[in-house]
Amino acid sequence: MNRTKYCAHCDAHHPVADFGLNRQSADGLHYYCKKAAAERRKAWVKANPERAQAIRAAYLLVPGKDHPDQKWWFNMEYIDDVIKSREV
Repeated sequence: MNRTKYCAHCDAHHPVADFGLNRQSADGLHYYCKKAAAERRKAWVKANPERAQAIRAAYLLVPGKDHPDQKWWFNMEYIDDVIKSREV
């Protein structure tokens, strides 16, 4: 029997293989199918280009090398500071 799961974005049922893993959800799968998640992510990046660029820049930092005092690879306060420093 093929298991399916409902995707609220697509408003349709898809095979569970179309969903990514999410340990925090009850069934262990993401709420949206992979295609819908990609569409939502692209829409968010288009709507928030500065924030997306700052998150990507922070993600690419090497903890301890680029910022020795950084305890984790990034945090939201750091991202807000990056955005503010780029404002003209």
